[in-house]
Amino acid sequence: MPEGLKGMQTYRELLAARDRLERDIERAREEEIGLVIASIWQQMDEYGLTVEDLQRYRSKPLHRRRAVPKYRDPRSGATWSGRGRPPSWFDPRAERDFLILK
Repeated sequence: MPEGLKGMQTYRELLAARDRLERDIERAREEEIGLVIASIWQQMDEYGLTVEDLQRYRSKPLHRRRAVPKYRDPRSGATWSGRGRPPSWFDPRAERDFLILK
């Protein structure tokens, strides 16, 4: 081993240390997840909550509703809700021509 590398770990030693560390990390993660889940179940029991209750109070809806089309291309029948980038067939100067009337 060259003089400047004495006391330094070898590549293989570092790989072995990384493998041990990754196993330790995974083991600690699994233990902590178990504790978190136990705590969640305990709180659910304490408040009489069900999994369905949790889903109902989610901040994001489970299923997004499709936007209702506002405009229709008279040639192709393609529609656009008015959200996002306008399709190539839409001309904002002739917006009234594309409006879908209810």
